[in-house]
Amino acid sequence: MMANTLRAKLDRGQTVLGLFTPQASVTQAELLAMSGFDFLICDGEHGEIEPADMPSLAMACESHHCAPLIRVPSTESRVVGRFLDYGAAGVIAPMINSKADAERLLQAVLYPPEGSRGLAQTRNTGYGLRGDIAEQLAQSNASTLTIIQIETEEAIDQLDDILSLDRIDVVFVGPADLSSSLGIPMQFTHPKFLKAMMSIATKVKASGKHLGGLIADAEQIPMLHSLGFRFIAVYMDMLLAAACHRFVSDCRSGVSSAAV
Repeated sequence: MMANTLRAKLDRGQTVLGLFTPQASVTQAELLAMSGFDFLICDGEHGEIEPADMPSLAMACESHHCAPLIRVPSTESRVVGRFLDYGAAGVIAPMINSKADAERLLQAVLYPPEGSRGLAQTRNTGYGLRGDIAEQLAQSNASTLTIIQIETEEAIDQLDDILSLDRIDVVFVGPADLSSSLGIPMQFTHPKFLKAMMSIATKVKASGKHLGGLIADAEQIPMLHSLGFRFIAVYMDMLLAAACHRFVSDCRSGVSSAAV
């Protein structure tokens, strides 16, 4: 399973690269997967992704060895379960502020007895055509990647309790919301923000879990890498906007030079 490949790379200390996409375009998903990303996060929180989009997006990713993940709009069991039923290999959940929030997510992600996820013969279970269902459910519980976003001051205060839960795989820092919660919106070099990042990184590494973070460009990777971040993602819109702006600027510079 794709999630197991990601987990194995992280366990070996490798850096995995992915991208948040807000759009349900299968063609776009295929292009991104072919570009070499390890995972694609289909954004159901800030994007347009719905459960019905997952089968085709998942197939586009899987055909190029890219793990299809979903950022869910809530940790409500029926919401999370539908995305997983239709092909998501893992879940990234925003605004996990307490142990209770994380427990609610795990209940939604995992089948009994570990959780309370509802069972249906959907894509996740091979539509009932893969044989022993009990074995499939055990495999799903073992392989589904569970990622929580830490993005508030409250979450940092509760982080020790959150990290006590074994089944959380990756702790992903949401920088924009975290900086806003700290009263310094988008000030990512502010001492208060850097102190918070260091505190999160220290606790997560001590827990044995993996650290995830967001970048705007490749130049930011060494800083995150030095703190122990190995699950690295970028927003497609940010990447596209920067590339388009640079292209237009370069073209206009070329036109100006040619006119001289």
